[in-house]
Amino acid sequence: MAIAHRIYAEALFGAAKDAGRLAPVHEALSDFAAAAAESPELRSVLKNPQLESHAKAGILKDLAGDSEPLFTNFLQVTAEKGRAGE
Repeated sequence: MAIAHRIYAEALFGAAKDAGRLAPVHEALSDFAAAAAESPELRSVLKNPQLESHAKAGILKDLAGDSEPLFTNFLQVTAEKGRAGE
């Protein structure tokens, strides 16, 4: 695992643990990972270097909908930091 991946994973885990929301965050992450695995279109959009970070953040926010707020915020941060495709 790359250092950046580990840092983001640890941050999400720590926030979920501190909030007592490990199970809901895990479920949201698992659901998102499954959706990304099943959608080559989604993976292509998230990895597209020509698409602005804020546009990717908006797409991820729409996809997350009303799901777990910690996970939704995590998706937003990763997109804004240029890590959505990873």
